Amino acid sequence: MIYFLDTSLVVYVLRQKGNWRDVLINAAQKGPLGISIIALSELMFGTLLANDPAKERKRIADFIEDLGVEIFYLTPKTAEFYARSRYDLERKGERLDHMDLFVAAVTLENDGTLVTGDREHFERIPGLKIYNQTRP
Repeated sequence: MIYFLDTSLVVYVLRQKGNWRDVLINAAQKGPLGISIIALSELMFGTLLANDPAKERKRIADFIEDLGVEIFYLTPKTAEFYARSRYDLERKGERLDHMDLFVAAVTLENDGTLVTGDREHFERIPGLKIYNQTRP
């Protein structure tokens, strides 16, 4: 099983907030790590807000390389998972950020587990497995 890293988790680890590094290490011991191109895009956007964008891009690239994180791209099947998840939520009168829905769709498409610091954003998505770790 692939453990997909959400944007929030990577940010927390890079900023050394709480025990998120331990959460990441525990997930990595259970299986390979992946990240969607959507989460990576959000991270790249964040680098543009930093005082030294080049330094932050390098930190992210090093993080991905050091941990052997595989990057997953969008496919037509991702679009189907996105559409179904959005439809299910909107039928219940709920909404979720589109980027989060795409991160979840990539995870669902690959039968993975999402490792996130924003559990409450994702636990409403039917069928999405979230790494069962208590929040630090």
